[in-house]
Amino acid sequence: MSESKSEIQMRIAYFGSPQISATLLESLLDVPQLSIEYVVSNVDSRKGRSGRLTPTPVVALAQERGLPVFRFEHPGRDGAAGVLAERPVDLFFVFAYGHILDARLLSLPERDAVNLHASLLPLLRGASPIQSALLQGFEETGWSLQLMSRRMDAGDVLARVTLKIDPDWNSDELTRALMPPGLRLVREVLLAYDRFRARAEPQDESRATYCKKIDATNGDIDWNQDAFAIHNQVRALNPWPMARSYIEGQQMIQILRTRHPGPGVDETRHSVGTLFGQKLEGSRRLYVRCGGGALEILELRPENRKALTGQSFLNGYLKAGAPLQLGPRAAR
Repeated sequence: MSESKSEIQMRIAYFGSPQISATLLESLLDVPQLSIEYVVSNVDSRKGRSGRLTPTPVVALAQERGLPVFRFEHPGRDGAAGVLAERPVDLFFVFAYGHILDARLLSLPERDAVNLHASLLPLLRGASPIQSALLQGFEETGWSLQLMSRRMDAGDVLARVTLKIDPDWNSDELTRALMPPGLRLVREVLLAYDRFRARAEPQDESRATYCKKIDATNGDIDWNQDAFAIHNQVRALNPWPMARSYIEGQQMIQILRTRHPGPGVDETRHSVGTLFGQKLEGSRRLYVRCGGGALEILELRPENRKALTGQSFLNGYLKAGAPLQLGPRAAR
């Protein structure tokens, strides 16, 4: 909380769970005009081989800073509204919390409930905007700070900020690039909230698109797709759940990093899904034939092995020069 109550412009309840949300919370705790009254997060979960109960990064930070913490497994069913109604605040600020706030919770703050969403709304409403921007090959994305409504990610937008996407960034790299402009946006809006609130804009429903939660099944690569789609899948799913395929239908291999090759690669002699080596610009490199074009594989990880560069894989797996076939897991 702020040390001087006379400076406070906004009393805030902060809702969040993962590290990305903890980073924003830490930034807001350094703003004297903002008072984080309490934090709401997910319940502790078991981590690692020991199975020890571990708090979320947001909870860990809140405890370190001496903030009150509330944890609900199911906010709508666990009496969250009744508990939080006893602690009045001006604003609910929600970023990567992991739960939908029902109408009772949304009605509690004296002013508004706002949410920071990692897309240029109304594009990519939903659970995976950063990964989906890469999967769909977007050239730019950004942040939207929106008023929360009962419909998911459909509230009036207080402000946006745009970021151009490097064509080779993975999800982790895009997230790290997004954080500085996101932090600046939130601080700017909260410190001049009345001005931004007065000019909040409704979203254009005709332009709305949606993205689903990413899970492990999204990792399977269909080599019949064109090289651009597969490259986007590889970078979108790194660091989780990782794009993957199977050597001769047996050994799983994760594809960690790819790039579009320059001219001179001849994939036409190989069938779709074939790993092959070719010398280009003075060095032998690893490529895979796709449904349209080829990709250079820069880094990959065979099952139960450390990550390898494409050249190291060539030396260890393709010494004789014979290509390997990638594809779906063989039926057992």
